Amino acid sequence: ACIWASDALQYNGGKVTHSTAYNYRANKIMAEISEKLGKDPSIYKKEAELILSAINKELWIKDKGWWAEFKDNMGNRIRHDNAAIWTIYHAIDSDIHDPFKAYQATRYIDTEIPHIPVMGKGLKDTANYVISTTNWQPYMWSINNVAFGEISHTALAYWQTGRYEEAFKMFKGAVLDAMYLGSGPGNVTQLSFYDAARRETYRDFADGIATGVRALVQGMYGIMPDLINNRLTIRPGFPDDWNFAEIETQNMAYTFERKGNIERYSITPNLLKKDVSLSMEIKAIRNKIKSIKVNGKDTPYTLLTTTILSPEIKFEAGIADKYDITIEWDGEKINRDMISVNVANGSQFRLNIPYKSGKIYDPQNVLRHANLKNDILTGTITAQNGHRTVFVNITNGNMNYWLPID
Repeated sequence: ACIWASDALQYNGGKVTHSTAYNYRANKIMAEISEKLGKDPSIYKKEAELILSAINKELWIKDKGWWAEFKDNMGNRIRHDNAAIWTIYHAIDSDIHDPFKAYQATRYIDTEIPHIPVMGKGLKDTANYVISTTNWQPYMWSINNVAFGEISHTALAYWQTGRYEEAFKMFKGAVLDAMYLGSGPGNVTQLSFYDAARRETYRDFADGIATGVRALVQGMYGIMPDLINNRLTIRPGFPDDWNFAEIETQNMAYTFERKGNIERYSITPNLLKKDVSLSMEIKAIRNKIKSIKVNGKDTPYTLLTTTILSPEIKFEAGIADKYDITIEWDGEKINRDMISVNVANGSQFRLNIPYKSGKIYDPQNVLRHANLKNDILTGTITAQNGHRTVFVNITNGNMNYWLPID
């Protein structure tokens, strides 16, 4: 009974990604708590290390790029590769991933899980969508549904991965479907109108509220307190075309505003602890920075080293009752368009990388004899059929990040 779908789903003692991810995170946090209490954390650290090693060995499908749903504990011990969305979002939410694994796994959802456009009379914005929980057949209650809580938790995983635009389209699709176009205006439903058999039902079930709130507060607004370590991180996940956003919760208020190349954040934390230091992680909109000021003082920044699709900067804002932060960007606008190509197995591959490029990372062994010279990527396609990804490290102005080639 680890997941929402437990009504009609059994693993019979098998090796399961989402429950294993829970156990990894529990032991990791217990190690942190033990250290805070002056106790020996080694038993929890060792257990967490063993669990992570086992899940990478048994359940991460390296040549495909996602976690398996589970592996049978008896018979032929078959590995079941067609993961549900809960497998992907719980793995990412429990920190068993690195940025490359997270990107590859969300691409599995992009390409293997049904996407349903949210449509309505007079609704001109048709880019938003909802998704089903699995691609499994036949349809059965709780294992192949369209559910607000499942969609919003998946959107949160996309925000955690740094894929803000897709996260927003998915979350907005769920909000439009349930709260605006639904038969109970303003209500968070359990199941969607787009569910094949049940349609919109169980409007008295509160399944989706917590994940909806997390997607909004932790994902879109990026508010991530870690009070056990006296730290608050804010990593906004706004769509690129937003120039204003504002939120107020019981313990946090902040406003974002952009005018041209200047972004301003006004942040007032009202946390239980007053000795909490603020870290900001901001998606770059241009390839250079003119200045960063926190409460009027020039502040240095660093680049996050393993961001994918988009560069991100990090800076420390220190401890204050209120923060007024100004970032002035410079240089050229960051192009966040995804590069996608269709290729045949055995064919020769050649692609001009539109930026100064360095290392290749090919975790799925897509290219044999891969070579990157003069910003041209070449090789022979050798991957399994399906959707695959190669990563190229690029420098764009003062920014450095990884460009995925899908």
